[in-house]
Amino acid sequence: MTGVNSAAVAVRTTVYADHPEATNFKFRVLVTSGAGTDMETTGQAEMVVLINQPPKDGNCSISPAHVSRSEIPFEVTCTGWQDDGVIQNYEIYGKLQ
Repeated sequence: MTGVNSAAVAVRTTVYADHPEATNFKFRVLVTSGAGTDMETTGQAEMVVLINQPPKDGNCSISPAHVSRSEIPFEVTCTGWQDDGVIQNYEIYGKLQ
């Protein structure tokens, strides 16, 4: 978390990787101003972050199965993918050797 004199709130970049089984996180901030005086006030806010699970149960195929630089373009076909949300696009990564 950030320091007590910061207007920003941040969490460690590894928080999601440290808890891969989590499906959501609740972040709560409690702020006290004027502590120990007759002007002490307290406020709080919280936010629930839902973790989007990756798509599952699909596969992709490439045609032709072995691609050389001279055979570009090639076709990638993906079927059967399931997701709780809407799959908006696919990203394919490859490496020519």
